[in-house]
Amino acid sequence: MNLIRNSNRNMKIHKFRLIILLALALLISGQQNTYAAKKPRHEEWVKYYSPDWAPDSKHIVYIKKVEHLKLRYDWLAEITKSTYMMTGRDFCICRMNVDTQTEEIIRNFRIREWYRKRWRATWIAKEDKALLENDGLEDIVHDAISTISVNEKTGDILMVVKKDGLYLLEEDGSKITKIIKQRDWIFNPHWSPDGKQILYQISGKIEGKHVSELWLVNADGSNKHLLVKNASHGIWHPSGKKIGFYIERAKGYFWTINTDGTDKKAEFKSNCYPSDWSPDGKYINFVSTLRDIDGKRVKTEFKDIPTYGRFSPDGLKMVGGSLDITFSKIGDKKETILLKNYSRKY
Repeated sequence: MNLIRNSNRNMKIHKFRLIILLALALLISGQQNTYAAKKPRHEEWVKYYSPDWAPDSKHIVYIKKVEHLKLRYDWLAEITKSTYMMTGRDFCICRMNVDTQTEEIIRNFRIREWYRKRWRATWIAKEDKALLENDGLEDIVHDAISTISVNEKTGDILMVVKKDGLYLLEEDGSKITKIIKQRDWIFNPHWSPDGKQILYQISGKIEGKHVSELWLVNADGSNKHLLVKNASHGIWHPSGKKIGFYIERAKGYFWTINTDGTDKKAEFKSNCYPSDWSPDGKYINFVSTLRDIDGKRVKTEFKDIPTYGRFSPDGLKMVGGSLDITFSKIGDKKETILLKNYSRKY
């Protein structure tokens, strides 16, 4: 009899616990749903960067990064606490007509993010794994597109992929070719004026010391070689015979060197990095200031210079920007914002 009574008592206790747990679950779900009704479930962050000119001087090519976020709850810490967590990124290579401001997506590369659950107050942690997919095929790289450069002769697009290397994307986006594999950080790639060579910067730490070097490689990936050490922000002279660059350790001087490595010399002192050389060879843009080859500031028909602006192939326009993508042409009193970074919730 005692065994039967104990068994009945235990069943009642288990039923009571089950009812309590079910009630708590309904309460939490109800509060989360009520809170969710007041807050959008998705968010997008859109950033535009790395603009360059197409060969026709009418279009620009740039990167459009779209970060996708989704509303998630952390009910262990607080019932109504929520946060937007990253679920994926799109890296779109886009083209835009600067006059009509119509955008065309050349190719979209999608990164998917993985998360693992940890039973802590903040239990969603980003996995150290991301994959850049080539239109759904896992055949390309492991991180993100950081910079592009457009070949002024062919319109082909050079892409820098972080911690992976240089890739060539054909003008219409139909084909991708790896030029070089490079695990160090690559910055500031530039096509030569004839479209046959690529200048790029490698920066990183070797044996605890920061190293920055300028390298040259042929468009097909051959003849890769070091041009100059302890240098950064290389730009081509329009003749294609020499390169300008910046050496910070030399108290901030603008230097030049022939492409064969000869005649390296300091031209003038500068506190800013060079971003482009004008097609006629007369001016060099330093962030948003035009100087001549003697380092003197010059007044030109450009009234407003975009930050880190790059000249169009015809020399009549400039595009750049540090936060948003801005555009200016000869005679304009003020630069125009073409593409403005934004976020939206829905």
